[in-house]
Amino acid sequence: MNNNGKQIAETILEQLGGRLFTLMTGAKNLLHGEDYLQFQIPRGFAKNRATAVRIKLVGDEHYELTFYKVRGTNVTKISEHTPIPENLREIFTRETGLDCSLGTMGK
Repeated sequence: MNNNGKQIAETILEQLGGRLFTLMTGAKNLLHGEDYLQFQIPRGFAKNRATAVRIKLVGDEHYELTFYKVRGTNVTKISEHTPIPENLREIFTRETGLDCSLGTMGK
């Protein structure tokens, strides 16, 4: 992976809330590609039953947010939101029911 991909993934994670986001949601196994951040959330945490999320940078300022249910080797796309501006937290919370931060902290 190139440094640009890592920087994009770090920026996406920071927009979600950084370390506090991972603590609040149980996000783990964070991976990055050339233009995306991908992570898992524990089974049973999300109201939409998602267990994996991929956030991809599309263009310069928009994202594609995709939720998946992964069970063994079966991967099912639950929903996809594209193109969205930088309100990742709002869409993530609405879709999963998981808060990205504690109230107004981190906003």
